[in-house]
Amino acid sequence: MANFRKVMEQLNLKNGIEQLQTNISSSSTEHSLALSQAVQQLLTDEDKRITLGENAHQVVRENQGASARSLEVLKRLLATNS
Repeated sequence: MANFRKVMEQLNLKNGIEQLQTNISSSSTEHSLALSQAVQQLLTDEDKRITLGENAHQVVRENQGASARSLEVLKRLLATNS
């Protein structure tokens, strides 16, 4: 789960994700309206769609192989502790 949070932070920092601007006390109607507006904006704003997609893709590329790198670190730690 920590990796998910890290990737979400990276997506947010690098403008690869659109987060809804609602708060926890917002009603489901308010959440639905915010989502509808965000989707509508993405459907009508090609530049924004392209930018979000490119930015998100960059974050994915930067994180490729993260599991393999983590596994290698764990293997080295286990080998030194045995």
